[in-house]
Amino acid sequence: MMIRPIKNTVTLILLLMTGLLLQACEQNTPAGNDDTVSLTSSYRVEYLSDMSMISEGKSVFSLQISDRASGNLLPGLNVSVMPMMTMTVGHMHDSPVGEVTDNGDGTYQATVYYLMPSTMMNGDPMGDWDLQVMIGGMAGEVAHFNPQVMMSMGDTVKATLMGQNDMIMGMMAPEKRKYFLFKESLMGMTGNHSFSLFLAARESMMSHVAVYPGAILNAGSADYELSVASVTVEVSTDTTNWSVAAANGNGYWSVTGLSGLVDGDTSDIYVRLSVNGERKTTDGNTAAGDGSNDYAVFSVTPGMTMSM
Repeated sequence: MMIRPIKNTVTLILLLMTGLLLQACEQNTPAGNDDTVSLTSSYRVEYLSDMSMISEGKSVFSLQISDRASGNLLPGLNVSVMPMMTMTVGHMHDSPVGEVTDNGDGTYQATVYYLMPSTMMNGDPMGDWDLQVMIGGMAGEVAHFNPQVMMSMGDTVKATLMGQNDMIMGMMAPEKRKYFLFKESLMGMTGNHSFSLFLAARESMMSHVAVYPGAILNAGSADYELSVASVTVEVSTDTTNWSVAAANGNGYWSVTGLSGLVDGDTSDIYVRLSVNGERKTTDGNTAAGDGSNDYAVFSVTPGMTMSM
């Protein structure tokens, strides 16, 4: 077969540039699914969990970090995560996170509590999530993942309460602080369940932090700093009998011996929250006492699979 010489200089340059670009991509694209691997200058970070199963609310996942040059797994790193949503309307916000656990073998377990999905039920986009994995602190290297967060289906995964006189600076003006209650787990059997929550508060659209006695919200703000001296979380299945949840540290709360739930049946769990003696309500107004704004409601269906 005769190969004709390329006479057009522009065509030759374009072909050479295309070849160089393809070669560069081959050298920098790791094996496996590109969506689950991110490279920094020094590290190869792999998202080991199933990204197709991420939904609004609690998301637990594992990361594997190795040296990019040698491929050696790297335990003992300072790893943190920061999920950041860029909304279609142009605003940005983060989501609460739990602590990252070093498993000692080059893998790390992390938890994110997603405040919103990527798309609505009808398919309309809400925004794009950028899950940033920071290695070596804020001044270290950052790997990026872009999970598609689905809307939660079935049980309630998140509820919101608001302060009455507890304020923060909003986007345009002061607003009542929001408290986010995330379902952590529901376990047990009919007549004897345990229910746990993760509690976070908004400092700003870019900061949501765990709430527990001793926490300081909006630290350093002359107008909005809140030193958390006391937190009371109460749980009920009938709005009459209330059980006080135990503080498990770092924003985690749990109650055991919860009656009134039947495996396989959908029921409601009610949660009341007070911080520094102020009752948080669904609308930020004084608690009405008639159930209209007094507590958050979680619709749950306990079962043998243990609802997590």
